[in-house]
Amino acid sequence: MDASLRAKLEGLPLFSDRPLEGWHVKPLGGLTNRNLKLSRDGESYVLRLGGEGTARYIDRAREAFNMRTAVALGLCPEVLFFDRADGTMLTRFIDGAAPFDGDRLRDPASLRAAVGVLKRLHSSGCSFRGEMILFAKLDVYRALARETEPAIVAALKAACLQAEPLRAALEKGREALVPCHIDPAPHNFIEGRGRVYLIDWEYSAMSEPMWDIGDLSVEAGFDPDQDAAMLETYYGAASSALAGRLVLYKAALDLLGAAWGAVQIADGNDTTDFRAFVAERLARFHAALDDVSFARHVENAAG
Repeated sequence: MDASLRAKLEGLPLFSDRPLEGWHVKPLGGLTNRNLKLSRDGESYVLRLGGEGTARYIDRAREAFNMRTAVALGLCPEVLFFDRADGTMLTRFIDGAAPFDGDRLRDPASLRAAVGVLKRLHSSGCSFRGEMILFAKLDVYRALARETEPAIVAALKAACLQAEPLRAALEKGREALVPCHIDPAPHNFIEGRGRVYLIDWEYSAMSEPMWDIGDLSVEAGFDPDQDAAMLETYYGAASSALAGRLVLYKAALDLLGAAWGAVQIADGNDTTDFRAFVAERLARFHAALDDVSFARHVENAAG
């Protein structure tokens, strides 16, 4: 255990009066934060250390409030400590829990479980702090990424100009805002103790249900048939209007993802190849625009 981690643990109530020797520390995944599993004598916890630069675009006080709400709904593991100043968080590790992935979500039962968690959240009647409006957030990320590589700034600017009809179409048909997770990537669904949980609530806010539905599809790599199954599971039917709005939302989320990746480059985040990440998201965005049916979906959404 390095000195910085030891100092951090000594400042947590759970560890302040306990010897720190003997704890096994295992790094866990994460693109922006440092996540560690701490284990000893049958006890297991997850320590999240807020990543450098994340305070520019993540409101930790909002995250803390929203997570408490999610815990009360039974959708999130118990939170034992949360520091709103720097994002340090300690949660219980759910022994035996396994994260989902895109392949698993192609199983109808797993898809129903994941979509069921989202629907429970969306229909809970609870209020989260903060709002996530897709193109407004895109503008925020672009502003934060101004100091990234000029070629990426130029590519994002060009893509956003092309997305103006998409912006207008999605804003006209905006749904009522509900509590949303905002980042329901497959690995953020974990199954353990006979239930499915969602973790990583740092982007959570009031938003459209289609944000969570669309992002689940984007991150799981769903094709049109899998999208139809997801929509039918959530809404009870996959109408042409819903299918069209999902197509538009997925394109917009890929553009948003590219802008978020550009922020990571600007912040010097080297946990993955964010240049390749940005290029992939922009390529998918442009591929969506080039699809012969895309303009029809935009026109239908715009009414």
